[in-house]
Amino acid sequence: MFCAKILRSFSVALMLISITFVKMTAQGTAISLPPNMPTVRAQYVGEFHDGLCAFSLDSRWGFFDIDGQIVIPPVLDHVAGNGYPSFHDGLCLIRTPGLTSTDPRVRFVDTRGSTVPILGPRVIDATQFSQGLAFVLEVDEPAHSADHAVYHIYAINTKGVELSGSRQTLSNHTGRPVLHQPLFHDGLSVAQDYKTHLFGYIDTTGVFVIQPSYVEAGIYSEHFAAVRSAVSSGELRWGFIDRSGRMAIEPRYEHQPGHFSSGRAGFVFDAAEPHMIGYLDTLGEVAIYPRNSFNGSMDLAGQPTARAWKVGSSVIDDSPILAHPVPFMNRQVFAFNPVADPNDLLVLNTTGGVVRRLRNPTTAWVGDLRPWQIIIQTALDDSLHVIHHEKGNTLVTYNGTPVIARVNQGCIRTFRSGRAFVAQYDEGALVYRTFFIDLSGTGRIEIKRPD
Repeated sequence: MFCAKILRSFSVALMLISITFVKMTAQGTAISLPPNMPTVRAQYVGEFHDGLCAFSLDSRWGFFDIDGQIVIPPVLDHVAGNGYPSFHDGLCLIRTPGLTSTDPRVRFVDTRGSTVPILGPRVIDATQFSQGLAFVLEVDEPAHSADHAVYHIYAINTKGVELSGSRQTLSNHTGRPVLHQPLFHDGLSVAQDYKTHLFGYIDTTGVFVIQPSYVEAGIYSEHFAAVRSAVSSGELRWGFIDRSGRMAIEPRYEHQPGHFSSGRAGFVFDAAEPHMIGYLDTLGEVAIYPRNSFNGSMDLAGQPTARAWKVGSSVIDDSPILAHPVPFMNRQVFAFNPVADPNDLLVLNTTGGVVRRLRNPTTAWVGDLRPWQIIIQTALDDSLHVIHHEKGNTLVTYNGTPVIARVNQGCIRTFRSGRAFVAQYDEGALVYRTFFIDLSGTGRIEIKRPD
């Protein structure tokens, strides 16, 4: 459950962190829960996006702000499985029940919960907005009455105006096409050609500026994007293109590389068993020799919708988390070296030099697990890491300095809109107590089950 005002989030987070460091002990600031926290009654709760957080009661969704004030009561009939609705560019996509459970209808609402009439009568699906652009799916005939329908996919702005040159028409198409969510980074977003099923990149006008010719594609970051295409042997491999679409680093990687940050991108060293992670420079040369074990997907792009937290749950929520390696922050990154020393969690610079060792188990906030049992999560819109493991979660800066003391038997998630979600196990009630904290570790909103 993880919003855009990214630059503002970075600056505010860094400013407040610098202030709170004065008060910190070596283990980070302890979370304090004042007795007069605002309370929101909910069965499920999401996370903050654009300053608003979704919550549900009796299968209806509403929103509260960063002060815990309800701005939209739980009246929205959104259906999203274990997910939750969220605001982007001032609009929230609501999927309402359709003729069947697999055929939801869509609409957008504003921050008052009122429907914004920007979708035409033939629109049957839409994506969330990203930098003022969303895709919609329109059908010439009701999809439930035709096995082969004519579909139109095009981009709209927040006023509902179709963006010129973005329309794709699929004639005599079998089955409803699945829309690809735009996610803009560095001014470009991955987009799909729905006829060829290949991917390219669009700008905020919705027009392809890099033609769709890749089987898969990742986000642009620092003027490079990882793409997957066929090589001379016929195998599919990952490489990197630049902003012009030129193949800057030839496709040679079996697994998807991470995105560039501080001039470095994580990659999988396939020759080692188990697979190891290293970092490339912008020329495709190995900048940091592989140190840590491969543990799944390497990029933020296409991260699945986070799960809503079930209030009053007795088990940890299994929301998706980012696996190793995390991106560089301030030219530093976490890594492991289990062969040289299994007790070390390392902080490296861009040449692979060890800036800091976070000893395990002697450092209490890391816990008593081996480093490769720890998963590090980060987000593009704050400057902090969350270290996850079975003993609890810890919020740290880019260089491993604890910000919030370890949440034992619980979890903490990254900050959004100046608030972070925390779940702390209540030994007496045998459930997780859930609340939001600010950057000083002070509880600001408690989420409780309905009376």
